[in-house]
Amino acid sequence: MLNLDKNKKYLLACSFGPDSMALFDMLRKQGYDFSAALVNYHLRKESSDEMNNFVSYCNENKISYFVKEINAKELKGNVEENCRLIRYRWFKELCDQNHFDAVLVAQHQDDSIETFLLQKRRKNNVFCYGIGEQTKLFGALVIRPLLNFKKTDLEKYCKENQVPFSIDSSNLSEKYQRNKIRHSVIKGLSER
Repeated sequence: MLNLDKNKKYLLACSFGPDSMALFDMLRKQGYDFSAALVNYHLRKESSDEMNNFVSYCNENKISYFVKEINAKELKGNVEENCRLIRYRWFKELCDQNHFDAVLVAQHQDDSIETFLLQKRRKNNVFCYGIGEQTKLFGALVIRPLLNFKKTDLEKYCKENQVPFSIDSSNLSEKYQRNKIRHSVIKGLSER
């Protein structure tokens, strides 16, 4: 069970990955008032198929949705950070325009551990290590209701409940520090 306020209206940040799709299904089955939003950065060849599958799934389940398309290959500097800024600014606009009370993000336990390890490795001086359950980004309240779930639990949930999802192929690359931690540390923890 999700611990959210059923009197609130939520915007679900969706990637069509198992995390956000599991949260989508939980919200729908538990009767929450929500819409879903997906950004297609056009960085991977499968991203348009994922966007189309997302739109179809929203339509099948009568969930309103928003889609933003950008060509992230044209962005200068740190592409990941720029995509994050674009995404959260857009979520804030959607919240203002549609009176959403909060943005829901499907980050989970593995994400929090990865963030903690990255913060320690970089010797970041932060108020809270890992990922907090709530924060404000660009003035929008962001809630992460899945921090007690492992990634493997969410993938299993999708399979058992026949919820479609795709795996982001860029997560398989060791190009990014987060993926190196995911493959070397988190995978070992999840198998225990």
